Amino acid sequence: MLHIADPIILVLRATLIFSILGALAGCGGKSDDPGQKEAETRLEATGHESEQSGKKPESKPELNREEILSARCEHGKPTYTCPECRYEIGVVRIDPALIKTGPASTNGLIRIEKASRQTIGHSIEVTGEVRLNENESAHISPRIDGVIYAIRVDLGARVGIGDILFEIDSAEFGNAVSEYIKFRSLADITGRTFEREKDLCEQEISSEQDMFAARTAYEQNEADLKAAEHKLHVMGVSEQELSSFLKNGHDKQTGRLSVRSPINGSVIEKHATVGELAEVGKDVMLVANLETFWVWLNIYERDLASLATRRAKGEKIPVQITTQSFPDMIFKGEIDYLSSTMNENSRTVRARTIVTNTDGLLRPGMFCKAVIPIDTAVDKALALPKTAILSDEGRSFIFKHLKDDFYLRSMVTLGRENDVSAEILKGLSEGDLVVMEGAFILKSDVLREKMGAGCAD
Repeated sequence: MLHIADPIILVLRATLIFSILGALAGCGGKSDDPGQKEAETRLEATGHESEQSGKKPESKPELNREEILSARCEHGKPTYTCPECRYEIGVVRIDPALIKTGPASTNGLIRIEKASRQTIGHSIEVTGEVRLNENESAHISPRIDGVIYAIRVDLGARVGIGDILFEIDSAEFGNAVSEYIKFRSLADITGRTFEREKDLCEQEISSEQDMFAARTAYEQNEADLKAAEHKLHVMGVSEQELSSFLKNGHDKQTGRLSVRSPINGSVIEKHATVGELAEVGKDVMLVANLETFWVWLNIYERDLASLATRRAKGEKIPVQITTQSFPDMIFKGEIDYLSSTMNENSRTVRARTIVTNTDGLLRPGMFCKAVIPIDTAVDKALALPKTAILSDEGRSFIFKHLKDDFYLRSMVTLGRENDVSAEILKGLSEGDLVVMEGAFILKSDVLREKMGAGCAD
């Protein structure tokens, strides 16, 4: 009997010990804080209901801010701070290094701003391309053929009107300069001869026939001089250079033509090397003023009527342009031209807007997107950009600030929308800090439970 009872007693004692330890075990034990108990009860009840009914975690009722801050997880920590558990209540932590420091910042992935009221109106989103302002650009080529002697500027150089870009050696130009110098001299000589004959004729010392012959020679040489001068101007010679030709006469510079910039701008293309033949009509350089650009937009046929009507009324049509290179920068302009023809292949009409490039960010050839308002709603509503709004199982949510570096997934109800933003009817207050850009990075973190992750994994 003693040998049978001893094992039974040992088992009973072990069972009692494990029962006591089990009662004492837990993630920090139970708290006497009523708020914490309520939050934990709601979490546990929701979890049991989800297991029994098969409902998905997104259907859980949301906890209020106080409940989230007071709840503690099985690791003995506030749930919202626990790296393993905070996703269960929709909280994520954002590393400050990921936050952009400004609208044009490129050193972060997440942009956080205060929610504010905005004008909500219907708009369309179109695509386009950044092009040079053709009224502020110049294709540079010599007006006569010649061999490039020297290049005075390089790519990217800023030049002003009249600055020398390059020089060419040209026999044709040298002959034109020689003709000008010759006719200038002949005009001076025959001019003085005519004045002398005129005085002698008045004194009846010389005949009128001699005076008329002197005047004819003078007028002929003066006409030849004007023709030679005009020829040099057409070649691009300035008045100052004409004076230098007369002063210096025939020297080694006589056949060398300086090609100058006709506008203020920057050298953005250069197709020239010393010793290369420069031909009339063949571009050697491209100079452009990069302070403004033309942006050509593609307007679909279905959206044409509204824009054409507003243009006919003389209304200003504002445009907000963004590029892939600088997605956070908005370049503003107005449509100043609507094409009279339609592209038969794309079924689009081109619209032009002039955009200021004060920061020097735009480049010709950039692909861009533009938002054009179609109506002019004047009422303002609490709204967020669509990049801030995410969805899961048909429910829309955002990430707004909870405390310190922690942000809470908050369900919202949407109202009016356009192509850029959406009105928030419920779930947001004006002034709330919201993740405006990069919210998709955080979405996967709060949906871990759908992949089977858990606190005890």
